[in-house]
Amino acid sequence: MKRPLCNAMLFFLAVLFFGATAGVPAAALVAAAVALFFLVLERYPLRDRLLCALLGLFALLLVGAHELLALAPSRALSGQPAAIKGRVVDIRTWEDGSSSCLVKVTGLASSLQVIRPHTHLLAELEGAELGDRVCFEAVLHASLKPAQEPWLQRSLRSTNQLLTAGSAKALTRQPGPIPLAKQLQALRERLFPRVDSDLARALLFGDRAALTGAQYELFRRTGMVHMLTFSGTHFAVLALVLSGLLQLFGAYRRQSSAAVIALSLLVMAVMGFETSVARAGLMLILTHLGALLFLQADAMTSLAVAGFLICAPRPYLIESGSFLLSFTATAGVILLAGPFTKALAGLIPALEAWRPWRSLCASVAVSAAATMGITPMLLYLFGETTTRAIPANLLTYLPLMGVMLLGLLQLALGWVPGLGGLVALLADLLGRLSLWLLRAVDALPGGVLYADALDTWIVYGALLLLVLLCARFRRREGYSPRPAMAGGAVVLLAALLLARVPAAPALRITMVDMGQGMAFLVQDGGANYLIDCGSDHNHAAQGLLTTLSRAGVSQLDGLVVTHAHSDHASAFEAVLEHFAVGRVYLGVEEAPSDLYKQLLEAAARHEVPVVFVTTKQALPAGETALTLYAQHVRLREPGGDAINNSSLFVHVERGQSSLLLTGDAEREAELFYLGYSPFEEIDVLQVAHHGSNTSSLPPFLLHTRPAVALISVGRNSYGHPTEAVLERLSALTGHLYRTDQNGSVTLVTTGDGKFTVRYETREGALS
Repeated sequence: MKRPLCNAMLFFLAVLFFGATAGVPAAALVAAAVALFFLVLERYPLRDRLLCALLGLFALLLVGAHELLALAPSRALSGQPAAIKGRVVDIRTWEDGSSSCLVKVTGLASSLQVIRPHTHLLAELEGAELGDRVCFEAVLHASLKPAQEPWLQRSLRSTNQLLTAGSAKALTRQPGPIPLAKQLQALRERLFPRVDSDLARALLFGDRAALTGAQYELFRRTGMVHMLTFSGTHFAVLALVLSGLLQLFGAYRRQSSAAVIALSLLVMAVMGFETSVARAGLMLILTHLGALLFLQADAMTSLAVAGFLICAPRPYLIESGSFLLSFTATAGVILLAGPFTKALAGLIPALEAWRPWRSLCASVAVSAAATMGITPMLLYLFGETTTRAIPANLLTYLPLMGVMLLGLLQLALGWVPGLGGLVALLADLLGRLSLWLLRAVDALPGGVLYADALDTWIVYGALLLLVLLCARFRRREGYSPRPAMAGGAVVLLAALLLARVPAAPALRITMVDMGQGMAFLVQDGGANYLIDCGSDHNHAAQGLLTTLSRAGVSQLDGLVVTHAHSDHASAFEAVLEHFAVGRVYLGVEEAPSDLYKQLLEAAARHEVPVVFVTTKQALPAGETALTLYAQHVRLREPGGDAINNSSLFVHVERGQSSLLLTGDAEREAELFYLGYSPFEEIDVLQVAHHGSNTSSLPPFLLHTRPAVALISVGRNSYGHPTEAVLERLSALTGHLYRTDQNGSVTLVTTGDGKFTVRYETREGALS
């Protein structure tokens, strides 16, 4: 082992990742097998092999300790009333204007035990302020649930947010000091108020909130979102500027290294020790610490040690997207950028020694290397990756760096009258050019690879192996990289073709797990329609966007809102921001509610036409007949909810297969539709109003006779779905699927009356 510390740290991270994702027993078996393999290889020094084994064991102990001290107690306490003591470390404001407090638990007493779980808890504490020490009583619920989307589970584990609380009672609070991270954030905002360009603020400070949702999504789709993270590029610029200034004043190399270390620590503190900041700062510190101690600086060892220092105190941080993407992108650059640069520069021997040509090759190589590094993590985390990253980096990296440097210059010169305004104007113009170039790249055909099929992983693995072999044999005298690069191009082209091969034509319907809410995705013949997009919790919007992306959706032909309630429309604007939507379909409200008006305003802002459905509306959807039905007479039955009963019905039919979505329709609306009977017997029914007893009347169920019932429901205080409705459904239907038990559910049919049903990791055929 040429780099024993690097190899041992990487082994630690690998065991930690496998333990966090697959569990301690599985990780222990794999780690033991690998450790045994290395122990019997006498070609490596025994000291190095023992170091790997000890760090692997340490990783398993960390995961096991977190399971015993945090995960297991949170599961045991779910559903239990408890008295909680803690400190408010964050206040989160949601889209609907409500807020919740993130409480770091310092003590907890329940009927089971008195413990101090190592966890954070999300609770609604009226009047609580940041830094308060609070005591309250509430019923606890585990944040982690089996049917949750994997991205949400990873996020909750990595942030240690393992419990949520119901309505808080007997709240007492005592003012306390504001958490250091929030104090540093406020300090940063006071220190840097003069950057006028929103894009410059986003690039300079990693402040994504400075951009609109559409602008951030543009960066994401083109693979440039790494520019919006304060990371290695920022530290490199600051280190170069500081070193250059010190050299002008005659400072020695070791003095410059000491100053860079001090600056790195200061920047890490001011920027809040976020994962990407910590990784980049620690790597820079370790590199210059090596210079101070007259040790050989090694980038890969610095990366491995930085990963160890970040994850050892918080082991489940190894699962977080920010850590995985930052780590793998940097590893890709370290391992592949050099060979890529040499190979590209050697394509034109006459220009190989010309510095501008080598600089251009280096910029392309760094982008390609980082893309190769993060591709498996993007597929693992989000189920997709972009193919636009390399052209986007090539065209916009220098303009975006210019915007960032102009923002830095404005900080330094903003106090000079007139000069700060001129710099801000230049930054704004260069920012507009950068966004225009990104939109041009985004308009290129294709652009997204999905990980639904194993073929993508096989092709990626073959391509990565080919690249590594190319890098290995490039050092041999007389070796030409062109055959390997040509082979790599062929394999990459095969990957693109495999990713774009259309699936066999079929109707695909997905009931998305939105918690206590509803969203259905209907796809056929390239047509995509989203029926509702709401939930009662604030993670749902991101989960919905992820589900749509994984389903291959780049644009929606239509967004249907069955009725204007937040649990059916809370993610409306998020969908409009992230996807091109052809039309919005709404029913008509005689006395428009505030939410209904907000939907109209959002559609107008995004310039999406609105179609008001008054009777019946047919939508084009390939071989599928998709029809909207509206309740168009005033309901005369007393006691009904007017908005619920104005829900649009959505009838989906392909060949001999049919499905009916009913929104939150109650008994009055069901009887109204039953009166003129627009539907024959159907195969699949979305149970109205999340299984409330106000809906799903026996006459309606007897008329439609569904073979499959779908209930979109989450944890709630309404008793949904009610036992009465479940009994009626069990007497008439053969299959029942619920998002609170099965997660997102997908049904696929070719129109032959048979459905393939997939949920979580299971699937089966129904006829």
